[in-house]
Amino acid sequence: MNLIEKHDRSTPEDQMQEYVARYFDGYKWTPAVQSWKMVVPISKTFREVRIPDIGRISDVIVYVTPRKVINIECKTNDVPGVIEQAKDHLKWADYSYICLHALTYIAPKYIQDMVDLGIGLMLYQDDFCGNRPEFLADVIGARHNTKKRGKDPELRKRVNEILKKRAAIRTAENHEQIKMEINEL
Repeated sequence: MNLIEKHDRSTPEDQMQEYVARYFDGYKWTPAVQSWKMVVPISKTFREVRIPDIGRISDVIVYVTPRKVINIECKTNDVPGVIEQAKDHLKWADYSYICLHALTYIAPKYIQDMVDLGIGLMLYQDDFCGNRPEFLADVIGARHNTKKRGKDPELRKRVNEILKKRAAIRTAENHEQIKMEINEL
């Protein structure tokens, strides 16, 4: 019997995704210590990226370098489902994370599944958790994914092409916005 009090998970996944993307825009991955360090942002984040080869949409992709791409799946509940999603993204991502609301109950079996698969776990906390500011905690670190663990180099190449196109579109939109702002002056 689950004695943990149920709560209304009023945090929509979209809000969680937005916070995660903004968070990683301000941090840089430091592989030496396997952690995130606040620096001038150099990584690019993308939201809601369709990966047609696996029939999934990635919630957040952090593109650090062409050789270090991180997938993050955000959910307010449905732990078994989000593990399956993160597992599918291991076919192309270097690191795959799950981001759950801090008040979500996670059975020990699912924690063990994440560890066994090398999937990381982040917990998102919003002001629903006792009027505290938004916060993201890296609880379980993701293990680096390699070809030996099942990463498909061809699929990875196609995902990199999708991300490059999205980055080019974003750059063009930013230039257009700057031009409009200059013309308004």
